[in-house]
Amino acid sequence: MAVALLVVATGGAAQPVRLQLKWYHQFQFAGYYAAEARGYYAEEGLNVRIIEGGASRSPILEVVAGGAEFGVSDTEILVARLKGEELVVCAAVFQHSPYIILSRADRGIRSPHDLIGKRVMTAHDQGSVQLAAMLRMEGVDPARLNFIPHSWDLRDLVDGRVDAMSAYATVEPFQLEAMGIESAMIRTLDYGVDFYGDTLFTTEAYVAQNLKTTSKVVRASMRGWSYAMEHPQEMVDLILGLPGVRERGITRAQLTAEAAAMRELIVPDLVEIGHLNPGRWQRIADTYVTHGLAPAGGTLDGFIFDPVQRSNHNVWRRLAVVIAIVGAGVLLVAVWSLQVRRQVRRRTEELRAEAERRARAEEEQRMLAEKLEVEHARLTEAQAVARLGNWENDLVAGTVWWSDETHHIFETDERGHTPTDEAFYELVHPADRARVRAAFEGAVTLRGPQLLEHRLLLAGDRVKHVEQRWQTFFDASGRSIRMAGTCQDITDRRRLEEQFLRAQRMEGIGTLAGGMAHDLNNLLVPIIMGAEMLGRSNPDEATRRVLSNVERSAKRAGALVKQVLSFSRGVDGPREAVQLDLVVTEIEGIVHSTFPKNIELACAVAPDLWPVDGDPTHLNQVLLNLCVNARDAMPQGGRLEIVAANRTLAGGEGATPAELVPGPYVVLTVSDTGMGMTAEVRDRVFEPFYTTKDVGKGSGLGLSTVLGIIRGYGGVVELRSEPGRGSVFTIYLPANVTTGVVRSEPRVFVPAPEQGAGELVLLVDDETDVRMIAAESLRIFGYRTVEAVNGAEGLALFRQKRDEIALLLTDIMMPVMGGLELIQEVRALAPALPVVAVSGLGDQAMMAQINAAQVTRFVGKPFTPDQLASAVWEALVTRRTGD
Repeated sequence: MAVALLVVATGGAAQPVRLQLKWYHQFQFAGYYAAEARGYYAEEGLNVRIIEGGASRSPILEVVAGGAEFGVSDTEILVARLKGEELVVCAAVFQHSPYIILSRADRGIRSPHDLIGKRVMTAHDQGSVQLAAMLRMEGVDPARLNFIPHSWDLRDLVDGRVDAMSAYATVEPFQLEAMGIESAMIRTLDYGVDFYGDTLFTTEAYVAQNLKTTSKVVRASMRGWSYAMEHPQEMVDLILGLPGVRERGITRAQLTAEAAAMRELIVPDLVEIGHLNPGRWQRIADTYVTHGLAPAGGTLDGFIFDPVQRSNHNVWRRLAVVIAIVGAGVLLVAVWSLQVRRQVRRRTEELRAEAERRARAEEEQRMLAEKLEVEHARLTEAQAVARLGNWENDLVAGTVWWSDETHHIFETDERGHTPTDEAFYELVHPADRARVRAAFEGAVTLRGPQLLEHRLLLAGDRVKHVEQRWQTFFDASGRSIRMAGTCQDITDRRRLEEQFLRAQRMEGIGTLAGGMAHDLNNLLVPIIMGAEMLGRSNPDEATRRVLSNVERSAKRAGALVKQVLSFSRGVDGPREAVQLDLVVTEIEGIVHSTFPKNIELACAVAPDLWPVDGDPTHLNQVLLNLCVNARDAMPQGGRLEIVAANRTLAGGEGATPAELVPGPYVVLTVSDTGMGMTAEVRDRVFEPFYTTKDVGKGSGLGLSTVLGIIRGYGGVVELRSEPGRGSVFTIYLPANVTTGVVRSEPRVFVPAPEQGAGELVLLVDDETDVRMIAAESLRIFGYRTVEAVNGAEGLALFRQKRDEIALLLTDIMMPVMGGLELIQEVRALAPALPVVAVSGLGDQAMMAQINAAQVTRFVGKPFTPDQLASAVWEALVTRRTGD
């Protein structure tokens, strides 16, 4: 039975479209009624005929046979697709399936196992495949149930002619309760079969010939659904006026209850109506194939409607001859275009995460600005007390005069030199001589003040920066007669300015490295976990070797990523009072046993050395990296010295780093007598991936890791080095003078069990590959999972399954709603629920938020299956023991 609700005059003939519903008129299809009644279809130039469904009218068969261009069905569409029907899903209105197994509460049917031997009334195209998937996932053979064809008469259940029946969660439970009978429901989504519900679909053939029309139908229909969910009572009035509705006994109260129940299935406040997730469709397909409910080998290419990709497909088909001529060039352009679109979509989804990153960046900039203010004040003070040297050159008499300060700057007690004397240019750095000569010789005829900066090369190859200011004076005839000026030693000022520039460059590199590390960690998770899981399936020896190599390489990449993060973000995690004398002793043993015998080691550690707050593993890594660099800088042997001492810094000390606040510090010095570094190398030595070693002998991350760790602990690293004079690294670490000597107890880790106990884990991650491999890993360890692509979808799932879910496993950075917001919302509903958080980043700000959210366990990406299972097990144990 068709229904026409409103006719809107248009400028031309409207294109006819038939839309086949899957059941009788009810609120379940309110969005399509609204699109017709509000004129949304007419505005798109469409004349949509909405065809009522029924027990004997399958929307899939109608659309395939040409009885309608569009239909409304559920994941039966996917089954038909896997069986060869070229169907296309356009919009999923119900994000969760409405199908349930309904029974009377007094029948005692509460789980799939309770259905064994019972009379269950079901129908094809009404969730039968989802029911079968649920039974198989729960280990119940469908053959053990007594299936009866559906009569669509609720009295069969009421009068006891059947024990249970397939039904809609939005309709029949209300009807049963209205009869005064308490109902009991088995929801497939509570058992891991959380499939899409009502979905708008068509055929590939129709899309190919009517791309724009398909887009119009989808756009107008979704507008209708948005309106219907915002105006439910208006839609109730409209539906009550449709043919056959009141005749079937449908009441206003029933439609109102159906509208309210549908909100939890459509979740319009959390998910855009019509949202389609390719990864979720693939998971549904995998479930069907795994349980023998659909044939293997089917493809989902083209299954999800994408107007952009479809449009491109039609264009390429029409220009096939041109593509053949252009060949590889067009292919490269197409690949590039797809990559750009993918990154644009990804960037759009990360807007929320970007806001958090900007907040952190603003905080970092504020801290850097404070440092620069301190340095600027120090520089201003240095300039205030800097002394000026004076000089004068009589161009007529050929005499020159230098003040005592000028002699002091040039470090000569001889007579002054004129800018034309070769003796003067011998004091100038060779690299600057030509520039200085040209400046002074040209200035003889120039009027006005002149300014020049240059370097001096003094005894012992010491370099000094000098600023010269002067002016040439002329007589009445215009002849230059005298030059007079000042000179100033600006070496300290130049050093501070270079530090400013280096600090700004390192901040920029750190931000870039942190962003790269986040994406790399997400890519490494499925590689590491997949390789390890495949390796456990007992493949042949050759395959095991390949998998082992893949896993080993991925873990090495993960280690490099962690070093980059240590450089860019500093270090996080639990800290304890560490005695550096123990760390030095460990390194001393390593040096004696592994370094060449021609390297002499000397250690001097203060007997009352203060503790520092940190991680002994990180501090061991710092010292070892410095010692290894020293070893490599002394290929012919030399002296390596490690000194650790206490030092209290007072305000205004000119010889200490300006970044440090006054207070107690442990100063750790590592020096060598090696080849030293040029100024160019010193300027870049802390940058990640920069190395002067031969290819294959260094990653360029050693010193960047040192800087990241020390900076993360609130300390500073200073470097002094000159070619041929060795290098001295000085580290300042804030001391913990309130704690005495502490010896850490070894940590005890609880090993993961071989199997869980079938607990249901809510897994939330926006990365499809990460989510899929994590879910598979947890299933291997004996857990069940339900999955969501963001926090909003995860929250909706939790509200539906809160009594079943034993643990929340969530990523932190996700679009729509992030992990921290999801944890906060879930904690409000279930304060004792164990939570495991995962992330590819772990900076101090994020870890502070994670700790504040009372996360039970945190796992950094990339992780292995064992690490993930251990975290889940430990979190569940924590709930059981109350620890």
